[in-house]
Amino acid sequence: MKRTVLLGTFLMLAAVRLLAATPGATEAPVPFEARYELRANGIVVGERTLRLGRDGAGDFRLEALTEPRGLGKLFHARNLREFSRFRIEAGRLRPLEYDYRREGRKPRHVHLLFDWNARRVTNDIDGNRWQMPIPDGTLDKLLVQLAIARDLASGDREAYRYAIADGGKLKTFRFVIEGSETIETPAGRFATVKLLRKRHDHDRTTRLWCADRLGYLPVRILQDEHEDAVRFESLLTRHVQGDRMSP
Repeated sequence: MKRTVLLGTFLMLAAVRLLAATPGATEAPVPFEARYELRANGIVVGERTLRLGRDGAGDFRLEALTEPRGLGKLFHARNLREFSRFRIEAGRLRPLEYDYRREGRKPRHVHLLFDWNARRVTNDIDGNRWQMPIPDGTLDKLLVQLAIARDLASGDREAYRYAIADGGKLKTFRFVIEGSETIETPAGRFATVKLLRKRHDHDRTTRLWCADRLGYLPVRILQDEHEDAVRFESLLTRHVQGDRMSP
């Protein structure tokens, strides 16, 4: 089993962080810091810290830092860093730049630049560079959970579909609402909306629990790797929220 790949996939999903966001899709986001404990089959393997703020140019910036803990150091010896720089235009999320850096024994660097006038994204993966066309509304993989949070806040659908520029490919992420559930986390007790990610492959199941009172921030993520009998879990341990930023 390629545990590094599985853990890396889980850490990406744990970027399921997003916004301690907004009561409505047209409002500006709220800066926040959230921390998650990452577990594999019940054993703590890492911690993820997520921050949302603004950069010096006034663009929104979402940052994620994943650090291995305990047995996680055996499979993912170094840190994983990501950021997404974006704007909100006419109530829509517009990614401008995405960066992913994986350190350690198998380093990887992915950098995406979005050109919305030309409707294309420039991909640079470990020094290999090329461009691809993208449809209007395309997101990067950090912004997808913010899109979910904003859509859940609007409360007008039971299924969601997003175009994602990821790893040099255009992918489609699909989610459906399974119901509501109250759950306990290290950060407290939350009433949540439960989502299932729909996939073409059936060897992996991913569910998210998004808390209404945190702007539909995911407070729990569960990913089951059926073939390898591995369960990855992300649980919110801490959440701090600031004042709302202007659009």
